[in-house]
Amino acid sequence: MATGLAAPQTGISKRVAVINCDNQLIELINPEILHMTGEQMGMEGCLSFIGYFRMVKRNKYIKVITMDRYGNKYSIEGKDLLAICVQHETDYLNGILYIDHIVDNILYNEITNQKVNLQFAIDLTKVK
Repeated sequence: MATGLAAPQTGISKRVAVINCDNQLIELINPEILHMTGEQMGMEGCLSFIGYFRMVKRNKYIKVITMDRYGNKYSIEGKDLLAICVQHETDYLNGILYIDHIVDNILYNEITNQKVNLQFAIDLTKVK
């Protein structure tokens, strides 16, 4: 299981995210992708679209340079689920949501597993 949270999701305009992937806590501060290879499909959801998910194509392996909370630079290499998580959060910090990777505009409802038009999910998340 994996979870992540990007600072912009909390109203903080910083390029900061945290990931908990298989009980490994990772801090990403100003992450830069250095290398990606391979392809994999993985189920993704996002706090920006609570209750909806979709299979998304991502790279299978990723290498990123980032900083910790003390300003120390370090690199992360990961594959499989960790690669998905790092790509998801790094994309978010770059203004790209997982829905931007969907070509047929369909999400699935987490509870009913029914297809939902992407625009419907977007409309639900708009601040009224």
